[in-house]
Amino acid sequence: PTHKPKPTSHTGGANKRWEQCGGKDFSGSTQCLDGDKCHKYDAWYSQCIPAKPHSS
Repeated sequence: PTHKPKPTSHTGGANKRWEQCGGKDFSGSTQCLDGDKCHKYDAWYSQCIPAKPHSS
């Protein structure tokens, strides 16, 4: 039998900006959309943030 992988999120495997992307007991995707990166705040929470901050 062939097993199809389950989708990990609603955006094809990548999390949208500001969504959680990691942390203890987090079971979703750790990928972020292009232009964003998964920033680890602590052991419990990581969030997709802009990879490059806007210069002001």
